[in-house]
Amino acid sequence: SWDRSDSWYQFRNLPISQFYEIGVDNQQPYHVCGGLQDNGSWCAPSDTWSNQGIRTRDWYNVGGGDGFFTVMHPDNPRVMFAESQGGNISIVDRLGQERRGIRPVARDEDGEDLPYRRNWDSPIVLSSHDSNRVYFGANYLFRSDDLGHSWTRISDDLSFAIDREELEIMGVPGSAAQLSLNDGQSTYGNLTAVAESPLDENVLYTGADDGRLMRTMDGGATWEEITGNVRGLPANTYVTRIVASHGGAGHVVAAFDGHRNDDYGAHLYRSTDFGDSWERITTGLPATSLNALVQHPRQANLWFVGNEFGVYASVDGGDRWVRMEGLGLPTVPVDDLKIQARENDLAVGTHGRGIWIVDDIAPLEGLAREGMQPMQIFEPAAAVSYNTYRPQGWTPGIYAADNPDYGALIRFHIGHDAAEGAEEFSLRIAGSDGEVIREHTGSAEAGMHEWRWDLRLQMRDGDGEWMDPGPRAMPGRYTATLSLDGMDTVVMTDVEVLLDPRAEISQAELRARHAAMIDSYRLGAVTESLGQALSRAGDQVESAEDHLGGIADADSTLVARVDAAMERLAEIEEALDEADAGAGAWFGIQSMHAPPTELHLAAIEESWSELPNVVADLNDFVENTLPQLMTDVMSVGVEAPEPLEPVSMPSRGGMR
Repeated sequence: SWDRSDSWYQFRNLPISQFYEIGVDNQQPYHVCGGLQDNGSWCAPSDTWSNQGIRTRDWYNVGGGDGFFTVMHPDNPRVMFAESQGGNISIVDRLGQERRGIRPVARDEDGEDLPYRRNWDSPIVLSSHDSNRVYFGANYLFRSDDLGHSWTRISDDLSFAIDREELEIMGVPGSAAQLSLNDGQSTYGNLTAVAESPLDENVLYTGADDGRLMRTMDGGATWEEITGNVRGLPANTYVTRIVASHGGAGHVVAAFDGHRNDDYGAHLYRSTDFGDSWERITTGLPATSLNALVQHPRQANLWFVGNEFGVYASVDGGDRWVRMEGLGLPTVPVDDLKIQARENDLAVGTHGRGIWIVDDIAPLEGLAREGMQPMQIFEPAAAVSYNTYRPQGWTPGIYAADNPDYGALIRFHIGHDAAEGAEEFSLRIAGSDGEVIREHTGSAEAGMHEWRWDLRLQMRDGDGEWMDPGPRAMPGRYTATLSLDGMDTVVMTDVEVLLDPRAEISQAELRARHAAMIDSYRLGAVTESLGQALSRAGDQVESAEDHLGGIADADSTLVARVDAAMERLAEIEEALDEADAGAGAWFGIQSMHAPPTELHLAAIEESWSELPNVVADLNDFVENTLPQLMTDVMSVGVEAPEPLEPVSMPSRGGMR
């Protein structure tokens, strides 16, 4: 405000949202959702496949209140769960834009309602064994096997059930008069973390805000307390996350937050025996609360934590932690982390700077799997071949996040020993037939490298030289091969190219479309060579004209021959202009996933028919007319220029 708050201007270009919890789905592109402080729950695509980026208008609301857990169904993109404060959980139909409250009711054996406590941020977990099974944590644990239509209470009170009226805040009992009763905390003694073992659906763990850790090995029929097994952990330390590992039966990691008790230490523990014993794993972590914890879905040794400073990673199961630098992520509290398994992306939910995405963490997955090798190439996420949407639009004053760059992100590592014996690396993309369709080279410096293949292929022209990149490669599986000059060792990985899932085109139509584009693309080498040859020939004729212009009594016959040469070049250039339409037809064909039009095919056919005549005419000029003309004009005291090379006309075919 500039007028003492009489009127206000809203700044809409500041990405300062405060996320408590986030989630990712499996759409293509996948969507990221999250619950916000005082601003409900929202979702947005991770990529809009547009040149506009991800704008405010691309977000859509899925829940109100203070937003918390957003959990997406793995198979049905319509279905998700959103939650507001106090465990008010709803099932949401994102397509129909409908939602229904499904918060469970606790009842005793006689069917009478029981009072129960729910955390401001109550945990929701979707089972990895049954996509219709949902767990909801209050002070009891509830399970639904029908996406929340009905619920079963599968535990007694899993907290310590401490009477908070007896607790003191800065020496003042909870029962005493306070400016904010119980420091504004609605309830105490409720679940804050729930984990299901990905290896055994009957193994569950829970953690509470009062520090109690529980486990069941029989799906909730019986429960055991394992709090006292965590040696060195201060009593009643808030449990922020529990992750049951897929690395082995009984493997589980738990994170805690003691700042409410004036304890700012990092509390992270690992167990390999279902919680019977625990080992502290905080080497490399700063002294601050731990808010988020996630394990890579394929590589059991790769873990990430979020704390008040940022994101830390471990590639050895938690033995050592390193801060993830160079992401552009500011120093900010990270409250949640999620990994999109298909894309291998790490989504980072911050409390103050919105949601960030680390594109393709394949190198960390590779390091966790095999350590640092002399030469490594990491398999990239599959790349979708689509046409970028380019709307006419301007959005001044609105924040727009960048979309991921187009294509396949290929990362590779060259060790110091390998780099010492090489000057240049070569990265080749080849089809299933072994034919190289793209090559990238660079300096073989030690360290990490990356190159984003834009999915476009290259072919060689009639002289064996690489043409400029042309159409995108056909959807399919390709091989990327890394080699260093002077070394026999090569490393390879697969690169998958996917068809735009929105495209409605048969395989036969797709192949015919691609064949037409290649037919057009190969003409481009001819038209480019013709254009260059015409330019060089024109330069020589102009030099002859200039030379004769400097002679007072120039031979009129030579002058006439130069004029005739100029006219002949103009005729050939005009013929080229009339015959070259097919060379650019592939741009129009590629602009839509549909068969080429009759006009496209006619233009290509005409170019293949007419360009050989243009090539023949120009070659006759540069091989016969031009050399004799230049010799005659330059015969007096000036050396004639070198003869020009003729243009090659490739044979039709060789399509890939």
